[in-house]
Amino acid sequence: MDFDAPLGEVWGGYLTPERLRGDECPDCENGLTPDGELIQGIAYMIVGLADDVLDRERGREMHPYLRPIQDVSYVHGSARPTARFAEFVKGLDPDDRGPGLGGRQPYGMARRLIELAGLDEKWDWCPTCEGNATVEKYPGQRAEADAWEPIEPPTGEGWQMWETTSEGSPSSPVFATAEELAEWCVDGATVFGRHRAGRDEWLRIITGEDFAHITIAPGVVVM
Repeated sequence: MDFDAPLGEVWGGYLTPERLRGDECPDCENGLTPDGELIQGIAYMIVGLADDVLDRERGREMHPYLRPIQDVSYVHGSARPTARFAEFVKGLDPDDRGPGLGGRQPYGMARRLIELAGLDEKWDWCPTCEGNATVEKYPGQRAEADAWEPIEPPTGEGWQMWETTSEGSPSSPVFATAEELAEWCVDGATVFGRHRAGRDEWLRIITGEDFAHITIAPGVVVM
């Protein structure tokens, strides 16, 4: 109950020590070759267009990042993808989970495209850093970093909400009961983006008694 780590600050035990952090790779920005970045861009476009099927059904405009595809000479009349495009994506990736939280990811699509091309899984890696985007400061540093394990925060009888968008940080005070935390979350936390939940929904999430199915938009449910 007396846990007082600063709210909104990543728990120090989750951060890799400075001595284990390599230097930025001099030949890339994200561990990919220029060709690999292009494949990643193509994958982003494919995934984005598949997700646009749902946006179109909801009456939303196409995302600005996707609009350049409409300027390609083979695309006429500001065409937008239909359900048939989603079928195409499913054909590329049988494990495609569709749009929504935890759904389609450009990185996974890029890996799939490289696999379909019959290329080695390291084909798009920067040869200097071997896909890590960093280089070792001393021999064996990466192995030490891989062996490092985070230190979990202490456990106790209290209840506290944490965010995991970053490495992980406390976002609420510590409460004596799950019910008190659920009450705080109604106005103090969001389920996804700007979407909120009621006390009972939060309590189910907190206690893990059951999946909390929360509809945040037509056809989109957070579990």
